[in-house]
Amino acid sequence: MIKQKTKAFTLAEVLVTLMIIGVISALTIPTLKETADRSANLAALQKAYSTATNAFATLKAEYGAPIYWMVPSDAQNAPSAIKGQRVFKDGTDQGFSWMLKQKISVGQQSGIPPAGYKIKKLSGAEMSTAKIGQTEINLSDSSGNVSFQSADNMYWFPSKTYSGCKYTIDLKAQYAGSANKNNSAVQYRGTKSHLDIFGAPAYALPISSSASSNLHKFNNVVHICGHIIVDTNGAKAPNRMGIDVFVFDVSSDGVIPHTGNDDCKDMTGDGYTCSSKLINGDEHALDFIYE
Repeated sequence: MIKQKTKAFTLAEVLVTLMIIGVISALTIPTLKETADRSANLAALQKAYSTATNAFATLKAEYGAPIYWMVPSDAQNAPSAIKGQRVFKDGTDQGFSWMLKQKISVGQQSGIPPAGYKIKKLSGAEMSTAKIGQTEINLSDSSGNVSFQSADNMYWFPSKTYSGCKYTIDLKAQYAGSANKNNSAVQYRGTKSHLDIFGAPAYALPISSSASSNLHKFNNVVHICGHIIVDTNGAKAPNRMGIDVFVFDVSSDGVIPHTGNDDCKDMTGDGYTCSSKLINGDEHALDFIYE
């Protein structure tokens, strides 16, 4: 009987194959993880934005324009110090937080944020307070009066507020083209439908390129009542502006991604305007983080 030789891979061939697989995995897995992380962070931002805008719309339908918002004097679950008080009043931040919590499913109040929790700017600087415009947000008060955790584990930090929503931002909004930023007012690019609704960009992106064709401008003074910072994954890292932490403006018309001078273009900025870039659909807005 003639024995047939069995063909098989040599040990050297197996080792070479495993080495090639390892190299390919090392090159592709980080990219796949980065893509997955960025998609998850964007989805969380969109969810937080939807939650905030829906809460505002419900409050406005119930209480009217924000300048008229008052904490009901007979509210059983409101601190006695704010009952019957105007919400948007200098130095009074509990009223705004209380109103917001009535329309958001709250998971926990006291103890949020936990000890040792820190938010960082894009630059890496740690923040215990955030100075936005002319108001501050306390990021370390865990008493339960202001900051809270929603049922989906997001951390919410409403700001101290302005007296009667008097703080204003003068915007020039535009769509269907670009134009020079030819005066001191900041110009934004957004879709026509959003500009028609708000008179200012709900989905906004500062621009600097020039092209005069098909330009449509909307001038509008937006009255800012306060701000909200949201950490979309709670205590989980990285707790960093523009990645998992985002800023929204609470205007007299609605909640909009934070607008202003572009501080989301490199790792030296604060990262407050990253929310407007991402909500506006600029999928490459944070490429510099992963370079």
